[in-house]
Amino acid sequence: MAINNCIYEDDVDQKYDNFILIIEKVIGMSVSEKVKSATLAQLGINSIQYISIIVEVEALFDMVFDEEKLVMSEFETFWDIYIYVKNSSRS
Repeated sequence: MAINNCIYEDDVDQKYDNFILIIEKVIGMSVSEKVKSATLAQLGINSIQYISIIVEVEALFDMVFDEEKLVMSEFETFWDIYIYVKNSSRS
């Protein structure tokens, strides 16, 4: 059960699904296994899309990215972003 938008184990799958929906909305394509493992650069993600993803993810996970993580070069793939968010949400 989630209280105050905190992530608990039962909630992780739904959060991941919602994370993928954010990515699909921002980049305008379905997130396949290939897209999940491709780098942000390979997918042609620009800085506006990146910040859009960050803003929506912060709202979904009720968290704030560390300032140094707002730079695209901090994450190579979408999976890297998700792992950061998942680990930050447990703190």
